[in-house]
Amino acid sequence: MVSTYLHQTAGMNAGNVSSMRFVADLLERRGNSSQASQLRGEAKELAQRINQKLYVQGKGWWKCGQPDGTFMEVRHCYDFLSVLDNMAEDLSDTQKREMSQFFWEQLHSDYWMRALSPDDVDATWNIRPDHSWLGAYSAWPPATAKGLYKTDPSARVSAWAKNLAKAGNQGPIGQAHFVESFFPLEDGAAYKCPVDAPYLNDWCCIAGGGFADLVIDTIFGANLTLFDGIGVESQVADFDPRARLVNLRHQGKRYVISSKGAALSSD
Repeated sequence: MVSTYLHQTAGMNAGNVSSMRFVADLLERRGNSSQASQLRGEAKELAQRINQKLYVQGKGWWKCGQPDGTFMEVRHCYDFLSVLDNMAEDLSDTQKREMSQFFWEQLHSDYWMRALSPDDVDATWNIRPDHSWLGAYSAWPPATAKGLYKTDPSARVSAWAKNLAKAGNQGPIGQAHFVESFFPLEDGAAYKCPVDAPYLNDWCCIAGGGFADLVIDTIFGANLTLFDGIGVESQVADFDPRARLVNLRHQGKRYVISSKGAALSSD
């Protein structure tokens, strides 16, 4: 849906970095420390190449390496959210600050977000709001909020997330919603994109489940590990410090998650 997003991309390769590290942890657990060390080394090297070759210094966005050796800058949200999700530990403080600034200045809207910056060279190529400046695919806002909690004050991100949640006022989250600067709010929330031409987005989309992931994984901060139980790094105080997430199932047991941590359910 973005004609310039081709070939070597930061977002897709960042997924390879985290995947190699995950497999390395599994290998280490099985006693194969040699292969685990090799994978971790390859992951670190790939992360360095992503930063060196694809990051646009001083800007906060990324570029795509083309088959002919040239590079094309693409101000799409996918690189932003994927890099922060998969390799945030490989970013400098300067990169994080620049990426945050890019989001708030070019992708953010008060009630939703833009998938593509209106200043991108490809901004007029496509009017599908799931990947254009008109709006964003439903998975992008919650995934972006997860990344912003790693770069910005919790209170600022939480205030935006509360407005995102209002999209549920129109029923199930759609495939995409419009930014309010393009189409007025509906029932106090970003307007759900219609299925009619030329927008052609479904009324209901499973990608809306990304909001549940944001709540469990980041706002309540429940880290459901394979071998070390549940770790909690809560952001819930900016919503309701007394809030509890009950009946969270993990490895055959039920837990209650709160700002105090994880506790086995007594029900």
